[in-house]
Amino acid sequence: MILWVVAPLLTLLIAIPVLALVLDVGGVVRAQIMNMKPDWEQQIGRSIAIGEVKLRLLPSISAEVRDIVIAAQTEKDAGHKIVTGDLPLLRLGAARLGVAVFPLLRGEVRINNIEVQDLSATVVRGPDGRLSYQDILEHLESDKKPSKPLTPEQLAYVKRLSLSRVAVSDAALRFLDLSVVPATTVAITRVNLGAEDVALGRPLLLRLTAAVLAAARNLDIAVKMALPAD
Repeated sequence: MILWVVAPLLTLLIAIPVLALVLDVGGVVRAQIMNMKPDWEQQIGRSIAIGEVKLRLLPSISAEVRDIVIAAQTEKDAGHKIVTGDLPLLRLGAARLGVAVFPLLRGEVRINNIEVQDLSATVVRGPDGRLSYQDILEHLESDKKPSKPLTPEQLAYVKRLSLSRVAVSDAALRFLDLSVVPATTVAITRVNLGAEDVALGRPLLLRLTAAVLAAARNLDIAVKMALPAD
């Protein structure tokens, strides 16, 4: 669920430097994002809030978006009452992207860092058993378009991608079950996930730490896998 929500946000971050190369930076970039926001809201059927947008082109392209919020499901949206209080479906404190400038001149894309900070998601099961994100899936399914395979040029572009560091810090996932009495809450908090030197054909080492049903971190695992070269 978290990955499904975060993926469009990372796509947004990657698009910001591209916009900045053809437009004035700063407020103009944020204005372009806000112009696109109604379309995103219509696609998922929820309101979206986007805070400050920062962009710097030198010595490397760096972008930051802060305070992204996808609103909780309202009674009107659901057609029945799902009580979530003030907890939105998703809240993102900050997302950052850094891209090296000079490798771009050689046709290479070297991403210095992708960072997601203070990401929290709250999933609610209503009294009728319906999950609080099901309406988003229904909106996306109704507007689903057939996917196209990658072209040879796009595949070649992906092979030239490299990522020095990716990190998710202080993330949290909470599940509130209102279908039982009394209501129960399950939480995984203080989640950190990181990897370095990510590229096709290289071994990948992922490290995950988290506090599972506890206040202190009690999970620490590392997973090593091989990324395919093709």
